[in-house]
Amino acid sequence: MKRIIAIILAFMMVLSLTACGIQKDAEVSDIRVYKNGKIYTANTEREYVTAFVIENGKFIYVGDDEGAASYEKGLSAKNIVDLNGASVTPGLIEGHTHFSFMAVMHSLDYE
Repeated sequence: MKRIIAIILAFMMVLSLTACGIQKDAEVSDIRVYKNGKIYTANTEREYVTAFVIENGKFIYVGDDEGAASYEKGLSAKNIVDLNGASVTPGLIEGHTHFSFMAVMHSLDYE
């Protein structure tokens, strides 16, 4: 169960990163390396790592910078993201809806 939660949280992290303006163009490969960060994994066995690699929207590596370096060969600079020690956490993107308000709105009869 913990593993499923970790995978779901990791997927949400990828979605939040791609929503930050990372755009795909002809020069950008389907592989992206994110390194030099403090990445929360939600995995109790390995709570924090420093790097991860995404290929076609899926995690193919989660670990340290040295392990991620093996994926950098042949990639353009656009595909390698230096997080400069920044923290990365799984998250949800929400359009600022107050859930209690939405519950009331959905319970109203509009007819």
